[in-house]
Amino acid sequence: MLRHPDASSTLEDLTQPRFLPVMPDREVTDAKRILIASGKVGHDLKAELRKRKDSNTAILFLDQCSTRCRVPEISAAFAAHPNAREVVWVQEEPRNMGPFF
Repeated sequence: MLRHPDASSTLEDLTQPRFLPVMPDREVTDAKRILIASGKVGHDLKAELRKRKDSNTAILFLDQCSTRCRVPEISAAFAAHPNAREVVWVQEEPRNMGPFF
């Protein structure tokens, strides 16, 4: 993913004063479903949603999964989609190997 266009940052992103551990979906404005993903699986999902022309699903990227919970940032991303009725965690690894819990 190092040189993949979907993994690049905009100039606006580079002017931020700090690393953004939670990246909201800027392409979807009024989602009915929010997928939370990290890493390559999120980019694969985004490509599939574009292919299907799905404008009802937003992908929230967690770029830094750690024991420190990012509740304020995640809550702000959820608030951008007030009509969302489903939130799904997505990971490639088996349930007991990724950050599922």
